Amino acid sequence: METVTLVQGFEVGLKTLRSFIANIRSNVLKSEEVDKKTLAVVSRLVELLEKTESALDALAKKLEGGERGFVELSSYFYVFKAGGDVILLRTRPEHIVISINLENKTVTIKTRKGSISVASNGFSARARGISLEITPATPEGFIERRDELRAVLGVLEKSIYRRLISYIEQKTIRK
Repeated sequence: METVTLVQGFEVGLKTLRSFIANIRSNVLKSEEVDKKTLAVVSRLVELLEKTESALDALAKKLEGGERGFVELSSYFYVFKAGGDVILLRTRPEHIVISINLENKTVTIKTRKGSISVASNGFSARARGISLEITPATPEGFIERRDELRAVLGVLEKSIYRRLISYIEQKTIRK
């Protein structure tokens, strides 16, 4: 396997997130058969993934030129390569990991309370004993699993928005 820089790893993750978001927009959000409640939940998912994508994009731009396999962005906040993954790790105040698998082209966000894994052709999430897998090709999966998805998002959004995305935005705005 050829050596991949951190920025190239982030690019793989960004393409995966963008592809998944585009699939949801074209197949679910524009579908006639999706009710308002399901649209609201799916829109929350899209918003979370768009904010994550935006934060990763800003971080990739900040890391450009840094070809090393390990970067300490600040205390308790690291980006490194491990095997076939590029990993973003924040250890305090809460342990949050974004892992970009370069072979399978998946982006996984893990918190202490659950996880979300996104591939361009599928999505899985786990929190509070709920585990679900949905494909964005058709809206039926989102309609059937709406309540479970809402519960999972409720748990994970707090950690991801408060502890990770806002912190990345602070670190990338400052030069």
